[in-house]
Amino acid sequence: MWLAGEGKYARKSLKTRSRSTAIDRGRDSYLEIFADMKMGKKYFSIATKDGVEKNLANRRKDVDSGLIVSGR
Repeated sequence: MWLAGEGKYARKSLKTRSRSTAIDRGRDSYLEIFADMKMGKKYFSIATKDGVEKNLANRRKDVDSGLIVSGR
């Protein structure tokens, strides 16, 4: 299933060979992912690059307030 907000596909193994079971599990999985999207939850975690940028922004606040020096 394509997640437009995250720009990726959500892939999940249904762990079955039976077509009818796969359809049921796929429908349940789709509804679960769709409900989470409507509530604002993310399927994937943030990228490392974004995490590093957030951390550096927080540390810049510490430097500006004088808690640490810029070399840290």
